[in-house]
Amino acid sequence: MIKTASISELKAKLSAFLDIVRRGDEVLVTDRGRLIARLTPVRDDDFEGSRRELLLRIGQLRAPSAPLPADFFDRGQPLDPEGRSLAVLLEERGEGL
Repeated sequence: MIKTASISELKAKLSAFLDIVRRGDEVLVTDRGRLIARLTPVRDDDFEGSRRELLLRIGQLRAPSAPLPADFFDRGQPLDPEGRSLAVLLEERGEGL
């Protein structure tokens, strides 16, 4: 069932309209009789992977080429006795990267 509500009605009875949405129905919101929004229930899969997919699409993330080895988290951290990694990191931060 789709319910329609004006902004003022939605503001006055927000909890009741959210209950309608929780039950799985939609609420259409109008402003002076013109449709401006739709409140719909959130499905578990609505957000799953969406951020990851966006980062992959814009090139900020690469998909793994292979799964991690089974002992990956048992390995120690790499050694950097001269602190080169920290120096590079601080240099990049100073450049505003």
